[in-house]
Amino acid sequence: MPLRGDFAKLDRLVAAFAALSTAAMPLTAAAARAAEQVSAKSFDREAAPTGRRWAALAPSTLRGRPPGKKLAGLLPARVWQVLGAGRFRLTSPKDYDLYHTTGTRKMPQREDLPVNPGGMLVYGKAIHAELMAELRDVFKGLR
Repeated sequence: MPLRGDFAKLDRLVAAFAALSTAAMPLTAAAARAAEQVSAKSFDREAAPTGRRWAALAPSTLRGRPPGKKLAGLLPARVWQVLGAGRFRLTSPKDYDLYHTTGTRKMPQREDLPVNPGGMLVYGKAIHAELMAELRDVFKGLR
């Protein structure tokens, strides 16, 4: 028995799944951009993603550097890479980047990445907003 009816909604659903299947890389790139923006905001504010201010630099460190923002050389040196659908990473050629992010026995932590409780919530909120905006664009033409 042949099927009869209006299959426009089903056609739109099929089109939506097709559009979503091609969106994995753009969505990953959007997530990486959102994470990079949260990190940059931390550097600009000189504070953790949660808002806690970074510790002052040691006097011995201040003597050997020009005036300006703390850790000013770290952010431009970082490289955000999209590795594949759903995977991106951050690398830094500066060996001291990790020490500032996690802290050491002698150096206080100056995190800009989500390494402490609460930081992941800030990153998650920013990434979620960016992904929702991208998804709205993907599905905009399917209504």
